[in-house]
Amino acid sequence: MKNALKHIIAAALLVPVAAAAQQPIVPRETPLASPYQRYTTYQISLRYGVFQPVGSLADFTGDVANRNFAVAGEWVMPRTNLSFGGQFSNQFFSDRLPRQVYRLASGADISAVQSRSFQMRSLLATAKYHFADVTARLRPYAQVGAGVAFVEYGQYLGNLEADANNSFRFGAQAALGTRFVFRREGGLGLDAQVAYHYVPYNYAMVSNPSAVGVWVGVFYRWW
Repeated sequence: MKNALKHIIAAALLVPVAAAAQQPIVPRETPLASPYQRYTTYQISLRYGVFQPVGSLADFTGDVANRNFAVAGEWVMPRTNLSFGGQFSNQFFSDRLPRQVYRLASGADISAVQSRSFQMRSLLATAKYHFADVTARLRPYAQVGAGVAFVEYGQYLGNLEADANNSFRFGAQAALGTRFVFRREGGLGLDAQVAYHYVPYNYAMVSNPSAVGVWVGVFYRWW
């Protein structure tokens, strides 16, 4: 009787072991990669800028310009840390000189406040190299851009136009910046960059104008 009981207990213990041995081994599922790593994604940025004119442009306008904005769109590559796109920017520099007497081409003298303005509207193709993975919340980058700029030069004595010139020129930009996304897999974030803009333009008091400053704004990305 004791031997029979031992056999029954042994059989009861071996049944679940044998059943477990017959079950197929299923590997643990690995989490899917972020869609920002799997697909080419898209990003649009809106920026406000403050710029200091450099060289002859500083002599002509002098003041720091705070009437600047930029709109940019780009394709973000998933596995190369590169992105490509385009940017439209508007930069406006101006200055007002104290009232004094000026002699006109006609020989007449006029007492007036001289106003000066210089505006660059640029449409550039851009390329970025990012120093962190596309899923990083903080993603520093280097950017270059090249394209066309529409330049407007103006001098006024009171309401009288003293000199003006408008023309299309080549435009270029170099920048170092960073992007910060509010949530790791989110679409909305902040974007800031230090940028240098250059236009090979020569007219009157302005020669090869350039400016250095800061762009700060927001971006939205999606896939």
